[in-house]
Amino acid sequence: MVLGHYPEPHAITALLRLARDADDDTRDWATFGLGSMQEADTPDIRALLWQNLRDPNPAVQNEALIGLAERGDARALEHLLAHLDDDCRVYELEAAEKLADPRLLAALQALWVGAGRDSGVNGSWLGALCAAIEACGAAPVGA
Repeated sequence: MVLGHYPEPHAITALLRLARDADDDTRDWATFGLGSMQEADTPDIRALLWQNLRDPNPAVQNEALIGLAERGDARALEHLLAHLDDDCRVYELEAAEKLADPRLLAALQALWVGAGRDSGVNGSWLGALCAAIEACGAAPVGA
């Protein structure tokens, strides 16, 4: 968990290795360290984040997506365009906010309209949705 605070090459190498560990928690923390805590943007880091976006553990997937979005990786956009639906998670909305790509607006605004019909919508999810819509260049429809 602490390695993410260190930008030195040895720390990044260790995180790259730990992000492939057999233990879910180890992969999760290492992917978080690489994706969100490191400012480094190398082909090795992006390849690892792309690999971990397909990890069987949802927490690892989430951290990988955020890391790709923070780097403006086009694969994050493709992933979001395919997954911004009624089952999307806060992490996907946070990634959409980080990408701030207008191509996500239609899907995000459709979620906003759908959320208006659902009285059981989680407040933090709705807040993340609003932030993503605004980052992508528009106010939520009907707001």
